[in-house]
This record gives sequence, C-alpha cells and structure tokens, in this order.
Amino acid sequence: MQPYQIILLILITAAFVVSLCVIFVLTHIYKFGSSMKKRLKAMDILLSEKASDLLYLIEALQKDDIELSKDDIEFSKRLGELHFDKPSSIIVSENKNKIEAVRKRISYLAVVNSSISSHPAYKECMSLLEDLDRAFRRCVVLYNSDLNGYNYWIDIPGIRPFIYLFRVEKAKPIN
Repeated sequence: MQPYQIILLILITAAFVVSLCVIFVLTHIYKFGSSMKKRLKAMDILLSEKASDLLYLIEALQKDDIELSKDDIEFSKRLGELHFDKPSSIIVSENKNKIEAVRKRISYLAVVNSSISSHPAYKECMSLLEDLDRAFRRCVVLYNSDLNGYNYWIDIPGIRPFIYLFRVEKAKPIN
C-alpha cells in the first residue's frame, strides 16, 4: 500500500468510529427524551385528575349549602383555567403549584369549618388526592432520573456541535 492509502484508510476508519459514537449518543438522548415526554404526559394526567377532584369537591360543598366565601370560590376557579395541552416541565410545575395552593386553602377551610371536614365528599376527595400524590411523586422521581440520563448524554465531550446542530437543550427537573 502507498502511504497516502494508509492515511486515507486511517481517516475513513476514524470518521466511521466517530460517526458510530455520535449515533450511539444521539440514540440515547432520543430514548431518554421520549421517556421524559411520557412521564410528563403521565404527570399532566394526574394533575388534571387532581384538579377535577378538587372542583368536584367545591361543587359538592356548594350543593350541600356549606358556606364558602366568594374569595374561596374565585380562588378555586383557577383550577378550571389550567391547561393540560402540551406538557412541559415548566407547565407541569406551574400547574402543580396552583393545584397545591387550592388544596391548602381547602384544607385550611376544613380545619376552620368542621362541617367541611365531616362532609363525605371531602373525605373521599382527600383520600383520592393522597393516592394521586403518591403516583405523582413516583412519576417525578422517574422523570428526574430520566432527566439525569438525558443531561448526562448531552454533556459528553465532542458531541456538543451535534447537540447544537439538532438544537437539543438541557432539561430542567421538577421538584
């Protein structure tokens, strides 16, 4: 073999190995990214269920003529304004915070007013919310573990030009 053929063979082999490594890393990024999207959808579904349960509780309390202030009713109407269309970590976090604020307000009202805490719809709703909270926390843990893998593969040295080329960004955790 001629010297230029040896150099050409080495360059082709190196390009082949680099392209295999890039494909390997991008495949892992895609796998973790799709898994994170599934987890976000699951969290979105759980949050929408929590919001509908809280709205049902407010309606049941109003139907049974348990007195709620207009501020409390208006505060709980925020649940109907939540959007569960395109889940992202920011939207899921915001929705979670809004739902928790309404839940804390209802819990406070139950402490102040014993007729709310003894209402069967309140007991049923709180039981459902505890189950949904457990499932939500499980989804958050799985999402954050997928996120760690996703961000790990993005930080592989030598891959960053391809990451910028495909416009892949680091994801943010959900607390």
